[in-house]
Amino acid sequence: MVEFGEQLKKAREEKGLSQQALAEQLYVTRQSISRWERGDRYPDLVTTKRIARILGLSIDSLLSDEDMPEVVEKSPVIESKVANNVTIALYMSIVLLRFIEHMQYLMEWYGIQGPKRFDYGAFGFENVFGYTIEALYIAIFSYGLYCAIKDIQTPKRIGIVLISYFLVFLIDGFFWFCYNFRNQLEVFNRSFRNRIWEYISICLEGDIPLYCPAIMLLIAVYFFFIRGSKRKLWVNIIMVASIWGIINAVNNDIDWMLNERRGVMENYKYTIDDVTMCSIYIVRDFFTRISLYCLIICQTLTLYRKRKTASDLQEKDKN
Repeated sequence: MVEFGEQLKKAREEKGLSQQALAEQLYVTRQSISRWERGDRYPDLVTTKRIARILGLSIDSLLSDEDMPEVVEKSPVIESKVANNVTIALYMSIVLLRFIEHMQYLMEWYGIQGPKRFDYGAFGFENVFGYTIEALYIAIFSYGLYCAIKDIQTPKRIGIVLISYFLVFLIDGFFWFCYNFRNQLEVFNRSFRNRIWEYISICLEGDIPLYCPAIMLLIAVYFFFIRGSKRKLWVNIIMVASIWGIINAVNNDIDWMLNERRGVMENYKYTIDDVTMCSIYIVRDFFTRISLYCLIICQTLTLYRKRKTASDLQEKDKN
């Protein structure tokens, strides 16, 4: 069976087209044509149809049964330009919101912007850890933005972005659980030690709805996007966990906003700038989580549909 790359090269040469000439008609780079012919990458299905039309071939003559799964796994998941532009806008907004909000914190911490209003004490390990985590978040979403701009959001690259995010998210949550637990032991008297398990159960009760979806998505994304599993089980887990995450984001951030407003109103030390900073932080957190879960749902359903189509075509050809 002739592979896609070999068939493409043969058809292009028979048509008398150079790699550059074909690339210009497809609005891609010559390097893209070269990678397709070597079998390093595959064009998306829309581009494959255009190639077939330009070379005067049918798609069936370009793609064999064995090539169909490779096209799905090595081509961008999101093929629509409009959908890809929306993805770019979402990633860019997430990166900018995180970057601006935390630069604001750093400038106010050191009194670079306005008076040094916060009395946080020394810049301790927990602060270094917090800003390192935020830097990792920005790096992860920047990579996602880069892939979206370059239109190279293959299943594995999407999986890398999502797994990296949820790993950092879980590490962040575990650190702050341990940090707050240690502070509680230091603040309360010795009798508190008799209630350690009570404290842990209270923390777990509040954290389980927050971190369970992340754990579920971490596992399901690995098998579905990275390992390429076609089982609908992983799709269902991703759907349930994403919807659960959206519900948590709405409930948690509304509660967070109300509690912060109540705290600002009851504490004379806070100013309108504190309310603004808190609002920016909550909006950023809400927008990040909602956007991410919506992207996960969209990418998962699109990839599942493409894999199913490729599988159906294979079965049809065999029969």
